[in-house]
Amino acid sequence: MDAILTTLSGADFVTRTTTDKGIVDHGLDEVTGKDCKVSNLIKDKKICEDKLIKQMEELNCDTFRFNEDGDVYCVEKAEEYKRPNYQLQY
Repeated sequence: MDAILTTLSGADFVTRTTTDKGIVDHGLDEVTGKDCKVSNLIKDKKICEDKLIKQMEELNCDTFRFNEDGDVYCVEKAEEYKRPNYQLQY
């Protein structure tokens, strides 16, 4: 039992050091499909946040678009979010 706990503690340390999240956090991410951090409890925040909303807040812009892969990005210029000019052909 001690060997298992030592292995888990070591794995959690490595994971937390490289990703700023522990094994439990990553497990919650997979189960919920959200961005989870148990340590948010101490900061009086929600444990899990919607990944898309969090990403949009981090971008800190007023207008967003999505690329073909579904990734969100900021649109700063008015020209970038105009509709294309389609012409009907008969």
